[in-house]
Amino acid sequence: MLSSFWIAVTGLKANNEWLNITSDNIANANTVGYKRTRPIFQDLVLSDIMRYNAYDNSVSHTVYGGGVRIGSTYTIYTQGPFQETGINTDVAIEGDGFFVLRNPELNSYYYSRDGQFKITSGLGTNGQQVMYLTHDSGLRVEGRNLETGAIEDIQIPYTMPPRATTHVYTSDGSNLNPSGDVPAVDFNPSDATTFNSTYTVQIYDTSSQSHDLGIFFKKLNPKIYDPNTGNTYYSYILDENGTKYFSYNDNGTYYEAQAQNTTVTVTNTDNLILVASQVHVLDSAGNDTVADIYWYLDDNNQMHVLADINGTYYELGTSTTQLSQYTTVTVAEVSNFWETFIMLKGSDGNWYDIVDTQNNIIPKHWDGTTDTENGYQYALIRFDQNGLITGDTNIEVNYSNLNLPGNLQDYLQLQDVNLNGLTQYPLDTSLAFQQDGYTAGNFVNLSIGSDGTVTAMYSNGQSRDLYRLELAYFQDLQSLQRDSANLFKAPPNTNPLLADAGVMSTVRSGTLEMSNVDIATELINMINAEKAYQANAKVIQSAQTILDTTLGLKQ
Repeated sequence: MLSSFWIAVTGLKANNEWLNITSDNIANANTVGYKRTRPIFQDLVLSDIMRYNAYDNSVSHTVYGGGVRIGSTYTIYTQGPFQETGINTDVAIEGDGFFVLRNPELNSYYYSRDGQFKITSGLGTNGQQVMYLTHDSGLRVEGRNLETGAIEDIQIPYTMPPRATTHVYTSDGSNLNPSGDVPAVDFNPSDATTFNSTYTVQIYDTSSQSHDLGIFFKKLNPKIYDPNTGNTYYSYILDENGTKYFSYNDNGTYYEAQAQNTTVTVTNTDNLILVASQVHVLDSAGNDTVADIYWYLDDNNQMHVLADINGTYYELGTSTTQLSQYTTVTVAEVSNFWETFIMLKGSDGNWYDIVDTQNNIIPKHWDGTTDTENGYQYALIRFDQNGLITGDTNIEVNYSNLNLPGNLQDYLQLQDVNLNGLTQYPLDTSLAFQQDGYTAGNFVNLSIGSDGTVTAMYSNGQSRDLYRLELAYFQDLQSLQRDSANLFKAPPNTNPLLADAGVMSTVRSGTLEMSNVDIATELINMINAEKAYQANAKVIQSAQTILDTTLGLKQ
């Protein structure tokens, strides 16, 4: 009789705990990332009396129960519903896994399905100002550094250093108007009649200062010259080693230099092609030709014929000159330099010649001689019959060989102007240039992609992919220990599997995973717990009545 009291008490206690678990689930129905729990009831055995029957060698048991208890709770890790927030630092996991969080003071790790992150300011490992991605609890979010591959606190540099412009290139599909007359005078950036069109691109030096880079287009006639009969279009001097030289006096005036003969060795090949952009030929009247020259060599080493890819043919006759294994061609060069100058645009908006002493921008004299890779006054852009640019579209400007006196720091080193993508059509001009330089910028915001890529955005219009969110996976989810602030801790000596977001699970930016609690189910559980509690209380009342009746027998 007395045992029924204690059995009923265990029932009261167990169902009261069930009611507590149910109320906890209901209370967290709106908690982000919450996973509901349910109790696991276990019976208690007070005694087990075994009896042996010798007649049939059977064994029987008489079990006296001792009540019930809640042995443990079971966490249900099913996916919760998603709720759009529009906040770019809110992140939800679609699939398995947990966000990895770190306590920087204790260097301890936590795990959570709650993706309510925020940006907090702090100091990085080297003392610079950074922006940390942190959990609402204050723990730092872990991610894989895309540059080093290390898993670390997601820390975003507050300042992006400037980058000097090294390349200027045209956007794909840009169009250059082919119409227009060829200017008859030398190019002058201050005289609009000496070029057909111009475009300006803003570039940056290493000190974050912006500059305007002017690109001028001048239409040129396709000319082919013969050094024996034609006029000089340009010339340069070669020494025996093939080095080209410029000579200057202290006033910046060009000197004439004597020409030298240079030998060119041509190997006997099956088909020697000399294109119009490299062979200089005039017809007998000294007029321009438009032919590209092809020399075909047959088995008899005989030179044959000339064909024009532009549609016009010229009869040159047939040469029967026998070629040896190697043929040496002597090229005589002329002595006059063509005038070359470099223009700089000053802060007052005017253009200046660097050999001009006006305004004392650069000292007027040059010392000695210097080697140069390119001595062309114009950059030629050639188009084929389809309007596509042909030949090399990179124009490289390199002043590293010039010996300029004075202490001038080279802040701006423009290495490459890329005209790839420039197409010529008979339409209105629509040309867009881009460049890879930018000024310094401060952190503005960040975005998180579906693969967990954390991209920082800066005030200079630049963005940079820095990290990828790291997710943790556990084989035994029930071993996780629940902690406050929507956190879980792994038991000692447990190493989760770490993987980048997007590999095993994806993430949703601007979205939160809500609680997986089902209110209807919890209300039913609450009713069951209440009725079970009342029934156990009734058992105590019944046992009390029986006990009172027994005590009344004495009277």
